[in-house]
Amino acid sequence: MSTDGGPLLDLVSRVPTGPDSLRLRVLHLLVHESIRYERTYFPGTPSEILTRGTGDCKAFAQVFCAGARHLGFPAKVVHGLLASPDGYYAHAWVTVRTPNGWQEWDPTSSYPFPDARYLRFSVPREAASAFDGELAIFSLDSIRVWARPGIDLAP
Repeated sequence: MSTDGGPLLDLVSRVPTGPDSLRLRVLHLLVHESIRYERTYFPGTPSEILTRGTGDCKAFAQVFCAGARHLGFPAKVVHGLLASPDGYYAHAWVTVRTPNGWQEWDPTSSYPFPDARYLRFSVPREAASAFDGELAIFSLDSIRVWARPGIDLAP
C-alpha cells in the first residue's frame, strides 16, 4: 500500500477503528471538510491537494480513493456525468470494494452516496491518479442500463 506523505497520513489517522461503514463515512466527512471546492483542477498528490486545501471533484476523488486504499479498501476513481437542473456536468467520484460489494462514494458532495443523477462513463482498470480515465470519459463501452419490467425505453 503506497501513500504520498504527511497530510494524507494525518487525515487517515483520524479515522477510527470500527465497522467498515463507519470508517468510510468518517473518511468521507474528513475529505469533504478538508478541501474547498474550486472548479479548476491543479494536478498534485493527495497530500499536495490537502496542503493546498482546494480542488475540483477529481481532487476530492483522488484524496478519498488514496485514503480508502490506505485503510485497506480496494478503490477506483469513477468518471461520468452528474445531472443537475441546469444540465449535465463532468464529474468524478469513487467506488470502494467492501465485504458487501462495490459501493459508490462522492466526497465532493456533503451527501456521500451517488444516486440516479450520476451517469458512469468509465472506471479505469488502474486508478493511480486523478487523470485516470479522463480521456476515456467519452468511451461508452462501460455504460449499463437497467429497466424494471413494464418500463418502455423505446423513443
